[in-house]
Amino acid sequence: MSTLTTKKLPAIDTKLTTESGTMSTVYHRFFRNFSEASISVPATPGIVVSTGTAFVTRTIAGTGSRIEVTNGNGISGNPTIDLSTSYVGQSSITTLGTITTGVWNGTTLAVGYGGTGASAASITAFNNITGYSAAGATGTTTTNLVFSTSPTLVTPILGTPTSGTLTNCTGYTDANLSTSDITTNNSSTTKHGFCPKLSNVATQYLDGSGAFSVPAGTVAINRVSTQITTVDSTAVVIPIDNTIPQNTEGKEYVTLAITPGNSANILVIEFDSYCSIATAASTVTVALFQDTTADALAAIPCTVPVATYVMPIRLRHIMAAGTTSATTFKIRFGTQNTLDSAYINQGASGALFSTASRSNFSITEYSV
Repeated sequence: MSTLTTKKLPAIDTKLTTESGTMSTVYHRFFRNFSEASISVPATPGIVVSTGTAFVTRTIAGTGSRIEVTNGNGISGNPTIDLSTSYVGQSSITTLGTITTGVWNGTTLAVGYGGTGASAASITAFNNITGYSAAGATGTTTTNLVFSTSPTLVTPILGTPTSGTLTNCTGYTDANLSTSDITTNNSSTTKHGFCPKLSNVATQYLDGSGAFSVPAGTVAINRVSTQITTVDSTAVVIPIDNTIPQNTEGKEYVTLAITPGNSANILVIEFDSYCSIATAASTVTVALFQDTTADALAAIPCTVPVATYVMPIRLRHIMAAGTTSATTFKIRFGTQNTLDSAYINQGASGALFSTASRSNFSITEYSV
């Protein structure tokens, strides 16, 4: 350590009174004299501190593999203190704070510190948790828990179960069911099961052997019908001669449509009612037409022997369906001549039997 030349400082009040000149000159001379006072300058570079009796230098130093210090003596700049990149921890930390990220690779946490005291999910680990017990469960220290009791699970996500029994399950609606084209579980003569896939043939039915087939013989498979309480009359003629009635003759009374399931099927068309003539003995004709075809399919006359008498009239026609599209059948009726009006579903002198009086029109489809 080197020592500056020592010179006693004059008394401030004396110096101020004996110096002459401007105020700035006085202060300059005062501080010049002060710098010449006794000050010891340390020879070692570093941060200067006072010990009370002298000035000495200090250097900030770290701890190996724990604290790193850059520019500890402050010569090149401000000292920098940071954790060492090779710091591996220490034997005890009193307060750690909150760890927000990281992977735990340490030893097993004891139950007293919030852990399970086990290194894997097991019955032992489960029993170690305060307030829980795996009584009745089976498993080992390396397997998942399996309970022999029946816990209630609230809105669980079970994934895809590989086994189980749904005997007592409820709430599974038809909308949640799915099927596939697998025939393994179809019903048979030896076991219950599923219905086979439909054949999409309207005339076929599932027989006792589990196959779809057309029943032997003729079977009614479709029927449409209507009852008419309407009364009607007309003076338009359907001639009583050897010509086929036309769809421009007489008057339309009722229509009925059907969509056959097979063009080869048989249609049986039936109409029944009663009729009357107003002024003299005459004939009422009923004729059957299809769609826009001009010629009648069938026709039947009914002779009324005495004016105002009522006579039953019935028409029945059998034919091949000939189509699988909707087709409409029509009933027309007419008088023998324009001098006598024909009445249907009523007497010539007026309505009969109130709402109990009615005509019937039906079409029945039979499979072949």
